Amino acid sequence: MKTKHYLISAALLTAITAAIAATHIYKGQDSARENNGTSISQETAQTETSTKNVHNAEKATQGISRMARKEDKSKTTAAATSSVMETTYTADHASGIIGQSDGRVSDNPEDNIFEITVEKVSPNMRAWLVYDLKGVSSGQGISRSINDRMAVGGYLTALSKEWKTVREEISPEWLKDGKNTVLFTIPTAASYAYSVRNVHIETVADSKTKTNTNKQEEIILSSAPIAYDGQTYLHGFVRGKASRVSVNGTILTVHDGEFEGIVPSTGRHLTLTATIAGRNISRTITPIQEGRADYARALVSVGGKAEKQFLAHRADSIAIGGNVLSVKAADIARMADTPSRHSARRTFLPLTTA
Repeated sequence: MKTKHYLISAALLTAITAAIAATHIYKGQDSARENNGTSISQETAQTETSTKNVHNAEKATQGISRMARKEDKSKTTAAATSSVMETTYTADHASGIIGQSDGRVSDNPEDNIFEITVEKVSPNMRAWLVYDLKGVSSGQGISRSINDRMAVGGYLTALSKEWKTVREEISPEWLKDGKNTVLFTIPTAASYAYSVRNVHIETVADSKTKTNTNKQEEIILSSAPIAYDGQTYLHGFVRGKASRVSVNGTILTVHDGEFEGIVPSTGRHLTLTATIAGRNISRTITPIQEGRADYARALVSVGGKAEKQFLAHRADSIAIGGNVLSVKAADIARMADTPSRHSARRTFLPLTTA
């Protein structure tokens, strides 16, 4: 009996051991399945997250693209608007030398005058005379005339060997539809010369000037005034009929709204006052302070004006206030040497008197 009992106990022990082993195997399989489930869940979550990130990146890219297209469209519109509103009219030849330079015995007058064809001139537009200048430091130091108006500038002159761009605002009333002339001059006894190139006129159409409601903008300076040794030259124009223009009590010369003059610069600021239709308009000016001018000549106020057309190859004269200007036939004969510019053209000579 004991032997049978032991056999039963051994069989029972074997069965219990097998059950325990099976239990561990099942738990291991369940644990593996749980781990696999966790791994799959993590992979799914990562995939969903990656998909969301890609979607968000695509949305961001689309947004940037839309913004870029909108910005490009805005730039294109602005460029188109600018090209429509602003116009440049170039001169008929590239450059000129004014005065006797490099040992020349005389000045060639043919390259002193530039012809510029301008279209659609309006009294409400804005306009600028633009050119490169070498030999003189600023546009205020040279004399020039537009469409045979009286020459202005050239009273306080500082020399310079560098090229610089000059941009002078001019009145649109000085321009005309079609051919316009810009004449650069120099005093007869001047011991210096200067060069100009890239002469052109820039205009801005009416719609860009509708904001000119500030009263100070009724007084326009052609460029920033420069003070030399306590003297400041001023040139500009007034929008409207100005009967009087003064600076700190000094009366300036005025013709058809255009003014110029030399005034003492005792302080840092100057007050320019214009009388327009019975009302006074004032503007504060701060001149650029420089040293001494290399050349200075007195400004003579012009009190009268006479005009006459002179034909090539024909002697003629003009007189005003006891002054007479006589022209011999040979004096204008050379202007017919270049048919493209001068053969059919009349010479216009203004004469002024103090």
